Amino acid sequence: MMDFDAWRSWAMTAPAPDFWLWTLGALGLAGLAGVLMFRFVRRARLIEDTPTSKIRSAHQGYVELIGTGNNLAGQSLAAPLTLTPCIWYDFRIERRVQGGKSRRWQTVKSETSSQPLLLEDGTGQCVINPAGAEVIPSVSRTWHGNAAWPAGKAAPGDGGLLRMLTGQGRYRYPERRIHPGEPLYALGDFVTLGAEPGSGDVHRQVSATLRNWKQKPEVLLRNFDSDGDGRLGLDEWERVREAARQKVLRDTLAHAGREPVHTLARSRNGQPFLLSVQSPRRMSRHYRLRAVACLAGFVLAGPAGIWMLLIRLAG
Repeated sequence: MMDFDAWRSWAMTAPAPDFWLWTLGALGLAGLAGVLMFRFVRRARLIEDTPTSKIRSAHQGYVELIGTGNNLAGQSLAAPLTLTPCIWYDFRIERRVQGGKSRRWQTVKSETSSQPLLLEDGTGQCVINPAGAEVIPSVSRTWHGNAAWPAGKAAPGDGGLLRMLTGQGRYRYPERRIHPGEPLYALGDFVTLGAEPGSGDVHRQVSATLRNWKQKPEVLLRNFDSDGDGRLGLDEWERVREAARQKVLRDTLAHAGREPVHTLARSRNGQPFLLSVQSPRRMSRHYRLRAVACLAGFVLAGPAGIWMLLIRLAG
């Protein structure tokens, strides 16, 4: 390991490509660490400062809910790699690629479930659209094998010593899951559909409908791309908005006298959308620990990059 004088000598005499690679790399790492630090602190503060609402009495807008997660009535879901029953999953299939003396993992397939799930808190039920959520699952497991698709096989543990002795296999399978009946924390945009007319939430319901439609752009193009140019112009977007408004009005009339449907989805204002099996206290600690790690990276990499730059310019 080089001492201070050796580092100083290297910063002054290193070939330009090597010098700028390390210097800009250190500064870039510091910048990334700083951005992530503020992001994690913001999430921790949001979790700590947002009061928990009850579904039955929650206000329309950005809320925190805590309850139990389940599938919607009549629906089921299974993680594709292990066929484990769940309410949410995310998986990747990665192939080991050898390049000279190094190797890396290349993603050949990935998928995140988009099926709505249910949160129940004893006062009501809320349908959650998980698209775009930042998820902390109950199970996060990675295993290795030689099959391009390990469907139906139970995921073993990490393998440890056995994997070191037998080899990792050509494929790697990371899978994350949330299971039915597990605790569920949710922070996002709360909208009640089918509320009585005059509630003042038509605009919010239209926005929620548009967000759901945008998850399937091919359907939007098929239904509203009148000139066939493969994109939606201003006039066509106006038609989309009007169709969404008409749908909200029809749904409101159809649900008149019925129980309203409470929904939670990604915030249209760009606020964090979080789903987790952890308690708020544990989540806050989770994000603050990440913020501390990023602060350490910022403190180490930033001054190092600036110091190398100053030494080079002074020399």
